[in-house]
Amino acid sequence: MDVFKIAGIAIITAILALTLKNYRPELSLETAVAGGIILTIYAVTEFTGIADAICGIAEKAGIDRGLLSTVLKAAGTAYVTQISSDLCRDAREQSLSSKVEICGRLIIASEILPVFIKVFGQIIDLLGEYL
Repeated sequence: MDVFKIAGIAIITAILALTLKNYRPELSLETAVAGGIILTIYAVTEFTGIADAICGIAEKAGIDRGLLSTVLKAAGTAYVTQISSDLCRDAREQSLSSKVEICGRLIIASEILPVFIKVFGQIIDLLGEYL
């Protein structure tokens, strides 16, 4: 099972980073980042498979591909933002981590703004028919 691989990589990376912290503190962060990169690469490959499956279902349901693309792009931005923020926090840069999170939220808001405009336009059209 993949969950055991992920857990194994995370546990080995954590033990290695903690051990290195005592002997070579400058390598501890690099070890944790390397383990994080390996897990992130795995997550991206899984996300690609999930995105393909969602696109297939959406196509059968007749959902606009542009809308779905926007939602998936926002989800990807959220993941990248979270990973970047966590890396900053691991490096004890809480202030930088907070700035990454704020920027990520703003980028997501700008990515989904066209969806909100479209939805609100349809709501206004529906309300206009009944008023």
